[in-house]
Amino acid sequence: MTHILQWNLRGIKDKKNANYRKKVETVSQMLNDPGKHLIICLQETHIENESQIPPEWTKFSHMFSCFSNFATSNDTFSGSLIFINKILEVINFEIIIPGRVMIVKTKCDGVSNFTNYISFYGKASGQSSEKKAIIESILQHPFDTQDEHIFMGDYNFVTSSLDRNTNHLNASPSGIKSRIN
Repeated sequence: MTHILQWNLRGIKDKKNANYRKKVETVSQMLNDPGKHLIICLQETHIENESQIPPEWTKFSHMFSCFSNFATSNDTFSGSLIFINKILEVINFEIIIPGRVMIVKTKCDGVSNFTNYISFYGKASGQSSEKKAIIESILQHPFDTQDEHIFMGDYNFVTSSLDRNTNHLNASPSGIKSRIN
């Protein structure tokens, strides 16, 4: 099992939304198959607190640990959830940027190293400096160089017009250098 699922929900807290029920059912089906899924990472949830997490998903707490990075009042289109299969031991959970970046550090029995699952939800709009600051916050994080790092999420920038419906690119901020190997 190595399946990692990533999905930008474009909001899940509005129960009156026509797609709410279908989104809840789709994620529930994923959670109902823990033998197939290791990590389920949901972006752009718009969820602001625990009471807005669909109750159907909490029924899977015996199979998956759920970690939330709630949307904030000044960034209501953000928010992420990560479901970690309980075959992984969770060592640490940290929110780097509320609503945008979180890290779950895990260990698997029989394996000597740790894995950092980094949930990243980039900004589609706003100043280039804001976008750069989000990425820089990850690059400046004191990761253990012995750990593995798996980035998941919606970066909200592209480098090819093939990834867009128009010729307008929402490119990555310039001047960013990676330090994570």
